[in-house]
Amino acid sequence: MDDSFGGGFTQTNVDQKTESKAEGTLPVFIKMIYNQPDDVIDLYGFEYKMVTVVAIVRNIEHTSTKITYSMEDITGQIKAHYWIDEEETMGSSNIMINSYARVVGALRSQGDSKSIMIYKIHPVSGINEVNTHYIEVVNARFQAENFANADGKPMNGNVNKMDVDGPQQTTAAPAESGLEGLNAKEKVVFKMIQGALADQSETGYGRDEIIARFPHFSKEEINGMLDKMTFEGLIYTTVDNDHFQACY
Repeated sequence: MDDSFGGGFTQTNVDQKTESKAEGTLPVFIKMIYNQPDDVIDLYGFEYKMVTVVAIVRNIEHTSTKITYSMEDITGQIKAHYWIDEEETMGSSNIMINSYARVVGALRSQGDSKSIMIYKIHPVSGINEVNTHYIEVVNARFQAENFANADGKPMNGNVNKMDVDGPQQTTAAPAESGLEGLNAKEKVVFKMIQGALADQSETGYGRDEIIARFPHFSKEEINGMLDKMTFEGLIYTTVDNDHFQACY
């Protein structure tokens, strides 16, 4: 995992079993930020104020005091603000529109509006960093869940707020979380793609392999399912646009 920013469910959480405050930086998808009511991410009773997001920069706005980046990942969009000190030069000029960047910062809320106050931003080195971030998001959630279940720590937050699709339910079966919008056929295809996680496959399953697995579905039907599940943040592409891995 990429731990260059101290992200993930750190050892600090395990050592301080009675504390609800968590140190470190939590890797998240953008939609998870909007599922939180305050300036924190509540993950099974642990509260994180620092997050890291890997997303595409869709727009850059410069003023005399700050740079505002419009960021977009597979789950949504958010603005991230980088405040410029008087003596500081614009060291973020290497961030390009329509390219991936990693942002580390604190959450900010103003009414229904959410944003990130940037502490650090840099361009992403390649697709592996994007894929690693996706895996870190899922891994952090399940480490927190396993720790809470194993040690009996009170889950004083909405444990489903971290689901990519934000379902408001209390079921303890994470494999079914976020699938309410899928029909029976789509769920079967998702389950097949999800199997790559159990197989510890880094690349997931290829489009042709998925189509071959379901000969009773048309190619156009499969492609439509993959597009829908990608848009809804249930799956993501890995080595290219024709290989898919489940987000959880």
